[in-house]
Amino acid sequence: MTTIEIQETSELIRAHAERGAEIIEMLKNNIDREFPTHFVKQSETPHALHYSFYGLRLIFRIEIEIANDNLEAALKAYSLSFDTEPVETFLGVKYTFDSIGNVNRLAKPKEFSAFFIRDVFTKIMAGGKIILRP
Repeated sequence: MTTIEIQETSELIRAHAERGAEIIEMLKNNIDREFPTHFVKQSETPHALHYSFYGLRLIFRIEIEIANDNLEAALKAYSLSFDTEPVETFLGVKYTFDSIGNVNRLAKPKEFSAFFIRDVFTKIMAGGKIILRP
């Protein structure tokens, strides 16, 4: 890569990281508004949220992947095990977004949060038995 290509890639990463922080903030606001007593926030960074839903530990995180000269930014959902050394398990929910804020090709990107939470719980419930620890 040339210096110019590195600078262009870095700028693209920065733009996606900024949008990712906005997406995390929108998701947090939606969860706080719609589920104020059901989701307990464990930790928060500009690019990740860690919640407990009656003991079920969930992580919502922005990830930027670069492969074959292609950059993809996404909001992904993980569960976190109760092991001594917790293991993250990808729940199969991934919403991609671009540097201008379009999320998962939704007509109204600012309304993605409700769809995302619905998809997370659809995947969790489809996985069979879950154990909650209120």
